[in-house]
Amino acid sequence: MAHIHDIGLESELKETDDFIKIDSASINFNAEDSEFEKYVEIFGESLRYETVSTEPGKYNRDELRKLIKFLSQSYSLVFNHSLVEVEVVNEFSLLLTVHGSDTTLKPYLLTAHMDVVPVDPDQWSLPPFLGKVVEDPETGEPVIWGRGALDNKPGVIVTGRDGAGHIAKTLSERNAQIDFLLDEGSPILSGVMQGVDSPVALIAVTEKGRMEVRLTAEGVAGHSSFPPKKQAVEILSRAITNLYKYPQPSMFGLGPEADMLRYLAPRAKWPHKLLFSNLWLFGPLISYAMSLKRETNAMIKTTTAVTILNAGYKNNVVPAVATAHINHRVHPSQSLEDVLAHDVAVIGDSEVK
Repeated sequence: MAHIHDIGLESELKETDDFIKIDSASINFNAEDSEFEKYVEIFGESLRYETVSTEPGKYNRDELRKLIKFLSQSYSLVFNHSLVEVEVVNEFSLLLTVHGSDTTLKPYLLTAHMDVVPVDPDQWSLPPFLGKVVEDPETGEPVIWGRGALDNKPGVIVTGRDGAGHIAKTLSERNAQIDFLLDEGSPILSGVMQGVDSPVALIAVTEKGRMEVRLTAEGVAGHSSFPPKKQAVEILSRAITNLYKYPQPSMFGLGPEADMLRYLAPRAKWPHKLLFSNLWLFGPLISYAMSLKRETNAMIKTTTAVTILNAGYKNNVVPAVATAHINHRVHPSQSLEDVLAHDVAVIGDSEVK
């Protein structure tokens, strides 16, 4: 399989660059093979389409149309094969049905998305939509560079709520019975799990939920030369500080992360083998250790991230209202009501709505 890298993973100041390492040997291709070069070029070209989605319903429609046309031209055999039924759902999503020889078997569903998250070009070491083979800035190895190389144009088929939601509705109306579904998939990670030297392939059996919370604080407007005692930004800042100071509780042992460690136990080194094999005893210790690293912390609890802040409109005017948008990724074992109750409790301020 192709190796996936992520520059800027540990950086707090730099937006993540996206690229995939070209490893022809691991995917049974010769680097001089014309077919290999063809697929590298097709993938690179797909990254040049700026299919940016800023929020549900707001995405670059023209670029999505161009990408769909490009895919149909690049994979003309697939799009024109007698056994393949091609449908465009809700204008910007593709649903391809491949008919097999045994109609008694249930179909399976493979999904991915064509849109990408916004970028700040100034934070990238190379243009974000370059879509070309370049040298890895760290190792010098050849990589395919561009936003979407990781998330999720390698397996592009479906896009977001306006795509996946409509496709799900279409299949439901047809009473389609799916044997299993494979979504974007999880990465193969090295060096993330302490005590395990070999790469770990994460098989995702559930998905975290998503919850958006908006906080609003009201204060007294005024001039910055003699600011009022009660300021909206100050009130809101205290609330945000408390959300980070008192994070959502660990749900370790109530979700699939505990089973993951049990399966890793035979391949773990000592003393991790002992810890992973006896979660009934060492669970609290492991939970604490996992909370120290952001990748494993996200496995055991609902995460909290402040994504949008709004307040003033002029640099010498104290705003009367300040708002913050909180993005929670909810652990499967925690309810939305519990998440919200925790937020209210730790904020502890009736002036924050």
